Amino acid sequence: MPRCTAKLSALDTSFAHSRTLNPFSIYVFGGGGNPASFEQIREVLAQRASEIPLLGVKVISPSPWIYPRWTIDPTPSAEKIRELDVASWEEVLAWLQDHADDDIDPRSRPWRLVVARGVSAVPGASGECTVVITQHSHALADGMAWSEVALGLFGHGPTAIGPDATVDRVRKLDFVRELAGIPVDIARSCRPLIRLAKTGAGRIHNSANAITHPQAAFDRWIRVVPLSKDVFKVPGETVTTSAVWRAAVGIDRYRRKFDLDVSELSFEIPLSIRRGGETNVSNALVLREVDAALEEDDNTKLALIGAAMSEARLFARGSEAQLAAQVADLLPARLVQRDVPPKAAPVSVSSYVRRGPLELLGTPCVWSGGGVGRDNASLSVRAIGYGDTVAMSVSGNSHAIEHPDVLVDLMMGA
Repeated sequence: MPRCTAKLSALDTSFAHSRTLNPFSIYVFGGGGNPASFEQIREVLAQRASEIPLLGVKVISPSPWIYPRWTIDPTPSAEKIRELDVASWEEVLAWLQDHADDDIDPRSRPWRLVVARGVSAVPGASGECTVVITQHSHALADGMAWSEVALGLFGHGPTAIGPDATVDRVRKLDFVRELAGIPVDIARSCRPLIRLAKTGAGRIHNSANAITHPQAAFDRWIRVVPLSKDVFKVPGETVTTSAVWRAAVGIDRYRRKFDLDVSELSFEIPLSIRRGGETNVSNALVLREVDAALEEDDNTKLALIGAAMSEARLFARGSEAQLAAQVADLLPARLVQRDVPPKAAPVSVSSYVRRGPLELLGTPCVWSGGGVGRDNASLSVRAIGYGDTVAMSVSGNSHAIEHPDVLVDLMMGA
C-alpha cells in the first residue's frame, strides 16, 4: 500500500480484536532434488520477509477510545520462523488442528512461519515435500493481500504491499483530537446509515439450525484436499460459485445421510470491494448471504446459487458496498474493538486465486491452500486456486459435524 495514515480502518481494527479469525496458509514444495536444510530455508525466508513492508509492522493500541495505529515491529523476521518436526501429512494436519487457533496477536506477533521438511504422503504430490505454514493476524491482510505477500516470500513479485508505519507512539494530542471528533463522525454517518437501512445493504441474517451451534469447547477438525482445477470448471460459473455449490451439495447429502433436521441454511461469503481512494486498508471485504437451497435438486441449487453470487458480486462492485465501509470507518473506535461473539452463524465459504509461480530455494510449489483457525461459524470452506490445482480446506467443530471425513468426501464428489 502507498504511504498514508498509520491509523487502522474500522474493519482492520475489528480484525485486530478478532483473534478467532486469524488465517493460515499452506504451501507444498516438492520435486526440487536435494532438500535444503532448515537453516538455509530460514535465512532465505527471513531475508525476503524483511523486504516486505507488511511483515515489518505491528499494531499499537494505547486506548480503546481511539483507533489503533501501525508501528514498526522491531522483532527480527528470523525469530518468527520455526521448524516443525513431523514426518507425514497426517502429522501436519494434526498440528494444524491443535494450533490453527493459536493467538496471533497483532500487537506482539502479527505473523509466523512454520517449516516442516521431509513430509511424506502429501496429497497431490509425490515423494517427500517441504510444507510451509504461515499464520497471520487478519488485521494484517485479507486473502488477496496475503497472496501478494506469498509472491514476495516465495517468488519474485512486488514487495511494496504494506501500511504506513511511521508512528511509533500515539501522542496525547492524537487522543484528544480523535475523542473530540467522535460526535462529528456520528453526525456525518447519520445520512449514509439511513440510506443503507433503506436499501438493506450489508444485511446479514444468521440462520440457527442443526448445522450451526453456539461455539463452546468443541474440538476443531481440519481437512485440506487439492483437486484439479478442471473439477471446478462449471460452465458459466466462477470458481467461487462452484465452491459454494459444492459445499451446498455436500451438506445436503450429509444431512440426508445422517437424518439431520435441517431445512434452511445460509452461507456467509466474503467478497473483495473497491475502497476508492482508501490506500491504508488491509481488509477490503464485505459479507453477503447466499442461501444453500438445501431442498432443491443439484441443478436447481447451482442455478439459484449462481444467481445469488452474481447479485452479491454486483453489490461488492457498487457504491453501497463502499458506502458501508466508509460509514464503518466513522464509528467510534470502542464499537469495533471487540472479538467475534461465540454464537450460531452461517457456514462460511470463500475462494480466491493465488498468483505464482512460487518456489523455495529452487523447489517449485506444487499446490497451496489455507483457511481460518477457529471462526464463529460451525463450518468453514475455503477454495484456493494455484496453478492447475484448487485446494479445498474444510474445517468445523466436532459437535456440529461428527463425521468430517464423510462430509468432505460428499463435497469432493459433488
